[in-house]
Amino acid sequence: MHAYLDHLLNLGWDPARHPVVLMRKVRTVATMAVILLLVSIPFLVRAIEWQIGLRLVTIPIAMLAALSSLLILCRFQSERVVFWTSQWLCLGVLSLIEGGVLTGGGSSAVSLGTLVVLPLFAGVTAGRRAAMLWGVIALLMTVLVGVLEFAGFEFHNLTPPQYRHSQALLQGVALMVAVLGIISGFFHQLGYSEALLAQQNQELQAQIAQTRRAVEEAQAAERAKTRFLANMSHELRTPLNAIVGFSRRLDKSLQGRLSEREADSLLAIQRSGSAMLQLVEDLFDLSALDSADLKLNRGPVELQQLLEGIRYKLGDPEPFDQDRLKIEAPATLVLHADARRFEQALLTLLRFCVGAGGGSPVLLQAAAIDESSAELQLHVTGKPDLSDWRERLFDRYNHLHSWQDNQGNVSGLGLALASELIRAQHGNVVCAESAQGLTFVISMPRLQR
Repeated sequence: MHAYLDHLLNLGWDPARHPVVLMRKVRTVATMAVILLLVSIPFLVRAIEWQIGLRLVTIPIAMLAALSSLLILCRFQSERVVFWTSQWLCLGVLSLIEGGVLTGGGSSAVSLGTLVVLPLFAGVTAGRRAAMLWGVIALLMTVLVGVLEFAGFEFHNLTPPQYRHSQALLQGVALMVAVLGIISGFFHQLGYSEALLAQQNQELQAQIAQTRRAVEEAQAAERAKTRFLANMSHELRTPLNAIVGFSRRLDKSLQGRLSEREADSLLAIQRSGSAMLQLVEDLFDLSALDSADLKLNRGPVELQQLLEGIRYKLGDPEPFDQDRLKIEAPATLVLHADARRFEQALLTLLRFCVGAGGGSPVLLQAAAIDESSAELQLHVTGKPDLSDWRERLFDRYNHLHSWQDNQGNVSGLGLALASELIRAQHGNVVCAESAQGLTFVISMPRLQR
């Protein structure tokens, strides 16, 4: 029975497709329309029996409002239709009340509870503004009747004297049924909303648990991948060191005894082995960064001294030509960094700049920004085409492959590692393109004195 009543009051609206609040309004309008129809029938019968003409107009208006509201809600399913049918139903209720006032003896025929029905119903179905509007309308109608009575206008009670008590009782019952209907519909839908909310909360908790498990599995897979890469990098070091070391020994021991082609082949073995070893070293460092196993010993780093050391490592074994690498750094600038790791990152960036410039001079400028930070700028005065790859420079999973093959002996992971090493020391590096060429801007913290 309860389920059948729910289905009836939904008026063909599907609770699964429409919001809970909208369904509550539909059910409240339907409940009020049914109550208005049921209440109006005995009043209409009495109005016909007593031949009260005004009630024969106002009561059918109320019944028409109730019936048309039900039909409209069954036919059209939209929030705007619910709003306007609720207002039309309020007008029907007002018609029924005013008919009773005008033919029942004026203000004495109206109780305070009767006036509350309009704003209560309007508020539940159409919101606070509608409640205020219909409350003001009901209040103004009551005040108008009171003013007319005070001015001497007499409202006759057309109800036969012997039926007045039963009529008042019927009005009270009708009022109570209407209020209970509105409140019952509201709290019934409130209970339904709470049950639906509890179900959705349970489903959400299940999704959160599933997501947490997926995250844990992904993290476990990431840790396994990191361990695998670290282990593979470690295993690859030994044979690669052997390849590079023995090829160099072979080159020295057979120097002058090899043909040009054989010497070139041996040199190619050395270069390829060194490049492969560098890639493995970079991969090992990236794995250490991912697993937080890479230890950084941050301390004071005198920048000018570090840069002069980099000039030698860049030239290897001779210092890099000062005309090709110009360094402008104040002697007093001291960074707060891990000297070895910062040198590793900066050396990678410089090698890339040398290769990208195609022999053009590279300018390294360093300056203090404020008391806590410094900035290094690497300018390549050549004009490399950055349009296709600048956004991918520091992406370890989308590096430059063939474009980098001849860029200063930098591995495909070199720039990504350099960027992450700098960020691990609370710095940052970006790449910008200018009319003169390519510029790397490195921000690093200064030593606080």
